[in-house]
Amino acid sequence: MNLDMILVFMILIAVVLFFATGWVRRDIVPILVLVSLAVFGLVSPEELFAGFSSKAVITVAALFVISSGMVRTGVVDRVANYLKYLTKESNFRLILASTALPGILAGFILIVPTVFFFIPTVMRMALQNNIPRSRLLLPMAVSCLLGANLTLIGASHNLIVNSLIIDSVGEGFTFFEFMPLGFLLLTAAVLYNFFFGKLLLPGKDVKQGDEKSASEDLVKTYGLYDRLWELWVKENCSAAGKCLRETGLGERYGLSVIAIVRAGEQPQAEKDKLIIQAGDVLLVLGGEERIKDLVDQEGLILAGHPNEQEDFPLSTAELVEVVIPPRSTIIGKTLSEISFREKTGLSGIALWRKGQPVRTDVGSQPLREGDALLLFGDRKKTQGFEPKPSFVWLHAPRNEEAPQELRRLGPAAVLILLVVVITSALGWLSIAVAALLGVVGMFFLGIFNLKQAYESIEWRTIVLIGGLYPLGLALEKTGAGPYWQICW
Repeated sequence: MNLDMILVFMILIAVVLFFATGWVRRDIVPILVLVSLAVFGLVSPEELFAGFSSKAVITVAALFVISSGMVRTGVVDRVANYLKYLTKESNFRLILASTALPGILAGFILIVPTVFFFIPTVMRMALQNNIPRSRLLLPMAVSCLLGANLTLIGASHNLIVNSLIIDSVGEGFTFFEFMPLGFLLLTAAVLYNFFFGKLLLPGKDVKQGDEKSASEDLVKTYGLYDRLWELWVKENCSAAGKCLRETGLGERYGLSVIAIVRAGEQPQAEKDKLIIQAGDVLLVLGGEERIKDLVDQEGLILAGHPNEQEDFPLSTAELVEVVIPPRSTIIGKTLSEISFREKTGLSGIALWRKGQPVRTDVGSQPLREGDALLLFGDRKKTQGFEPKPSFVWLHAPRNEEAPQELRRLGPAAVLILLVVVITSALGWLSIAVAALLGVVGMFFLGIFNLKQAYESIEWRTIVLIGGLYPLGLALEKTGAGPYWQICW
C-alpha cells in the first residue's frame, strides 16, 4: 500500500465520518473532497470535475424538473388524495395505501416530491382510522426509499452507478433491471409493517423539536394557541349535508367558523352557502371549552390546533400577515366597512397594535397606521390577494406547489413521463436524452418557466454527486478500490 492509497483512504473515512456525525454540512463535504484530491494530486484537473459533466448529473437534474412538473400540474397531489378512499374500514387497504402505492410512485418520480405530497394524505388517513400518525409516516418514507429501486430513474444512486458502469465497460443497466429486487424490497417493507409495525412503532405521536413554521410563529405571537382549531367532519356528523347557515354552529356555540376547506379542491360556493360534506375541515376560532362542547354535541373530530401540529395539514389554509402603511386609503376604516372578507375571501382574525395583540371584534376595529393584521384563509385566496396599496406584506403566502390553472395540464405531464419511461426502457434514447426531451416538452407546454425549472433542481444533490464522483476515480486510479472492498 503506497502513500496515494493511504491518502484516498483518509479522505474516504473522513467523508463517512462527516456524513454520519453531521459535523460538516453535507453540501460542504463534496467541496472538501474536491479540494483534498486537488491538493494531494490524486486526480488530474480534467478528472476533478468530470462528475459535473457526467450523464448521471444531467439525468438527475432533468428528473428533478420533470418531478416538479408532475407536482405543479397536481398529478402527485391527486394520486395522494384519492388514496383516502381506499382506506375506509380496512386495515389492509390502509397499509397498502400508505406504503405500497407511494413506493410504486417513487419508482417513477424522485423520492423527495413523492414523500412531500404524501405526508398530508397519510396524516388524514391516520385521523380517519384513529391511529397515531407515527405508525404511518415512517413506513411511508421507508417504502418510498425502497420503491425507488423499481426502475433505473427512481433513485439518483442507481443513475450514478449506471453511469460509472457505462464509462467502465460500455454497457449499463436496463431500465427495469432493478425491478425484481425492488419489488421484493417493497413487498418486504409492506409485510413487515403489516405484521410488526403495530408492535414496534410508537403508540402515540412524538412531539416535534424546536423548529417551527412561519404559521406557528404567527400563532404564538398573536396568542392564538388556544383559539384556533381544525375540526374534521365525519360521515355521521349532524352538520354533513347542510350549509353552514343551516347548522348555526357559530351562533349556537359562540364560535367563529372562519373557513371550510376541502382536500384536493377549492369549493367555489361562498362559505355560508357551501354544503358541508364528510371529510371537510372546519377552521374555527374560539375558546377550548366551547370547542369541546361543539365536538361532543355535533359529532365532529377535533384534529387539534397549531400547538399540536405543524401548520394546518388537514386543510389547504394558511396564515399570512400584512401591515397598514402610511397614507393607506383604509386608515380609519374597519374591515367590515370595506367588505374585506367578501372581496378577498380572507378573514382578519387578530391585530397587532402598540406591542400587543387584539383578538376580539377585529372586523369592527378602525384600522390605524402601523397596525399589523393577521389574515386567515385558503391558500388559493392568499395567493391571489394583492395587498398594495392598502397593505404591505409582513409574512407573505408560501409558494403554491400546484397552481389551479396548471391542473388541466396533468394528463399532458403524465404522457410526457410515459414517453420518457418508454423511450428509455426500449433503448430508443439514452435516459439523459429522454429526460431532457421531457423537460423541453413540459417547458413548451407552459408547466414552468426557466426560473422555476432552475429552482426545482435540488442543487445540493447535484453538488454531492459531482463532488464525490472523482473520489471513485481516485479509488480506481490509485488501486485502493479492492482494498476498500476487503475492509468494508
